Amino acid sequence: MPVIHYCGRREVKYARGPWDAIVSINDPDEPTPELPDSARVLRLEFYDLDRPFEGYPEPRPEHVQALLDLAKHHLTKDSRVLIHCHAGISRSAAAAIILAIALGVDAARAITHFVNKPYYGFPNGLLPQLAAQPLGLPSLKQRAHAAMPKLERTICHPA
Repeated sequence: MPVIHYCGRREVKYARGPWDAIVSINDPDEPTPELPDSARVLRLEFYDLDRPFEGYPEPRPEHVQALLDLAKHHLTKDSRVLIHCHAGISRSAAAAIILAIALGVDAARAITHFVNKPYYGFPNGLLPQLAAQPLGLPSLKQRAHAAMPKLERTICHPA
């Protein structure tokens, strides 16, 4: 199984490699943080939007295609990938799920892993929606978001 770690931009400097690839997701007006050494860096720029909002670049099909191309052409099932976005919660969680599935991890396992402990991700809604068709998983967005209420109950109302 690939090792895929996601985090916020402030935690990137603490992420221990080596990394076969880094996916750096930034707001368009935000500089890329200093990144650890990696064989390959994929830089993506878009805001954390769940639907288009005029004047603000949202996740687009070409962003998903870039993730899928990275998986297909440059990664293996044993690759180590670091993904970051601003907060390390939404865009990076969605990208981690997409990459894991593209690398052969079962969708349910990928969603559970990246939405629950240790990550507590809240996947961006547009990325899984855009990845559903290329991955052959028409309900990917719904499945990823269905895992979140369990997480919300855990955080807000611990047992």
